[in-house]
Amino acid sequence: SSGINAEWPLRPGKGSLQIITSPEYPENYPDNIDMCMSVISAGAGEQVQLVFKEFALQSGYPCPRKCNGQRNCLPYDYVEIKDGDSASAPLLGRYSGDTSPGTITSQNGALYVKFYSNGDTRAAGFTATFEAIEQ
Repeated sequence: SSGINAEWPLRPGKGSLQIITSPEYPENYPDNIDMCMSVISAGAGEQVQLVFKEFALQSGYPCPRKCNGQRNCLPYDYVEIKDGDSASAPLLGRYSGDTSPGTITSQNGALYVKFYSNGDTRAAGFTATFEAIEQ
């Protein structure tokens, strides 16, 4: 499967930790992952809390020639997290390298999580727990 590894559906219960990982974790993730996303949704009056435990992705950006100063120049490999249930939700952050995003809490009861890897270097990836918490 090309999706992020997690138990489905991604509807955490209050006080019930679940796990989400990059593909093939704890082995290195594969190259060329582009359509790898999950939506984690909480119930009414709840938020989603996502806590990264391990985080190791290829860091850096394509050579400046390829980016050409564009604002949308993306890292080689990254995890993107949005505050909502779709790709058009507000961006909370885009993370790469080995600096963990730490704890991320939704404002709107859902988090959209996307993982991307290019065809260059592979790394261990990530593992995180998530749960529903009271708003």
